Amino acid sequence: MEEFKQYLKDVIQPVYSAFLAECQGDRLPIAINTDKFISVLSNHTGIPITPLILLPSAMPDLLGMYVMFSDDDGNKSVEVYINGENNRCWKRFIAIKEVSHLILDQETTVDFTALAASLIDAEFHRNDEHVDLFIRDVSGVLAAIEIMMPEHLKAWAANQVNILGKGSKELSSMLIMPQRYVDHRLNEWGIIPAE
Repeated sequence: MEEFKQYLKDVIQPVYSAFLAECQGDRLPIAINTDKFISVLSNHTGIPITPLILLPSAMPDLLGMYVMFSDDDGNKSVEVYINGENNRCWKRFIAIKEVSHLILDQETTVDFTALAASLIDAEFHRNDEHVDLFIRDVSGVLAAIEIMMPEHLKAWAANQVNILGKGSKELSSMLIMPQRYVDHRLNEWGIIPAE
């Protein structure tokens, strides 16, 4: 598990560093600017990204998806689809989750699928015909958590919870991120809100 989390940090860091460089002059953001992050990722990879296209209403159970296209010359482009019924927190999280696949797909020096598979087996005890899709989905979720609530926010989160007495719901509002993933990250960091 720790090896996979370290891998995620390592592959996300160059893009996140580029994002932070774009924010210079501004205060370091608490809630990530989704549009700016996607733009930086597009520039970093050289692959045009069309974000936040609404999914057709015939696909109501799908939260979002990422589709990569290649033309006859091998030029790639990406479209990110999201469910328009999601609230703002979920739209942002799904957009970041889906574009994180672009980061993960570009990395070729490590077999991230094998790392993720060992994580899935250890954490979820899952080994069925849909495990590849599940691995991909969980990898995207963990990458999105790493992007939206990165390690440098740990001290901020601890202060918000331990000194100011805020709960994960309040942090979720400040980060504009689904509460279940804020809870996940706080638990991972050993920060336990009173609520």
